[in-house]
Amino acid sequence: MNSGRAAPSVVAMRAGLGLAVIGIAFAGCGGSSQSRPADTTASRAVPVGQDDAPPESDRPDSPERPPYLRKTQRAFRVTRRCSQGPFLLPARTLGADRGEDVKVYACGPRSFDGRYAYERKDGGAPYEQEFRNYGVGGDHSRCLATPGELVSVGGGPSVTPPATAPSTGPATVVHGARTAPVTVDATLLEEVTWSDSADCRVQSHIMSYGTVTNERRPALTAGVDVNVRIWSELPNDLEGVTFIIEQWAVDPAVTDAVWTAYREASNAYWDKLPARYKLPTPPRLGPTTAPPPARVEIHPPRPSVHAEWIPGSWHWAGGSWNWMAGLWRVPDVDITAGATAEAPAPPPPAQVEMQGATIEGAVWTEGYWGWSGRWVWVPGAWRLPPAPTYTWRPAAWRPRASGVVFLPGGWTLRVGR
Repeated sequence: MNSGRAAPSVVAMRAGLGLAVIGIAFAGCGGSSQSRPADTTASRAVPVGQDDAPPESDRPDSPERPPYLRKTQRAFRVTRRCSQGPFLLPARTLGADRGEDVKVYACGPRSFDGRYAYERKDGGAPYEQEFRNYGVGGDHSRCLATPGELVSVGGGPSVTPPATAPSTGPATVVHGARTAPVTVDATLLEEVTWSDSADCRVQSHIMSYGTVTNERRPALTAGVDVNVRIWSELPNDLEGVTFIIEQWAVDPAVTDAVWTAYREASNAYWDKLPARYKLPTPPRLGPTTAPPPARVEIHPPRPSVHAEWIPGSWHWAGGSWNWMAGLWRVPDVDITAGATAEAPAPPPPAQVEMQGATIEGAVWTEGYWGWSGRWVWVPGAWRLPPAPTYTWRPAAWRPRASGVVFLPGGWTLRVGR
């Protein structure tokens, strides 16, 4: 058990509204318990849908910091670099007199965005909201195709493949959206030790949800399971990110007079706050549910010396989640230096594939033969282009003196209609 000050977003604390928003969570009247999201904003304490904090002239004075003590703290490290989640952070209600609060934030090297859902397993209504870090979106550049990933290799293949497969072994179907099993990745999060003194280059405030009562009695029944689920529509680059979930309780040493004064100040702040800052903006159009767990993918043969695997992810289209298969990202330097895969002879004819139903926003990328000491068929799959104006140039094999050399597939800019 730990006690002391929270580790709220540094920027939120400086923005002024950060302190005020904490007070919003505990506004209420009478003797009944009241729950309210303690923060529906980004790390800068910016209401969702806005890029800047409200002007000083538009904000009332915030109440004093809530008289709370931290009771528990758990930290979980993300083990997969590119991920949409869902991440599940567990807790149990404390049964603290007057009130308690669950806070979730993250420390890492870069910005990320997404949604969270707070759910208490005693019939309480779940609460879900979007979060952003410092008023900007997440960093997806390492996890999605970008316009800079154009493969410039000239005129394409000039090899007529043989009519029969070579004798180097049977073809094996690997990877592919149609064959990858759907499983839960139990290693997506691992619990780690954490200290408030740990290096935290970017601290992202995700949520704070509290329940209070005016009286000296438990605001919640002790021992009720609480889940905080975090997920994103696009895969975020979460390398080095740690999620921290904390539980706070009203300091039992606080007198009735101090608590009453604090509650009154919180209520007054809420009443004076302009209406546009009281409520979250309407949910954005898009996913209505969190994506399923990521599929387990079998990597095709490595296509070049410095190729980097970009894992697949879920894409929301047509009212459902659709799997976009992962792929090898091949740097141009490998292509220009001739550092891509080589095989002793041309590949067999391409296999006939069924694309299935078209997925809005996605492009079908044809299957190809890969080489890993034998020919391996890599099935085609749906993938997201960097922008609608890009098309997919299929992978191919080009002749050279010692056999054939691999030309990776890539995104090319479509010119004209």
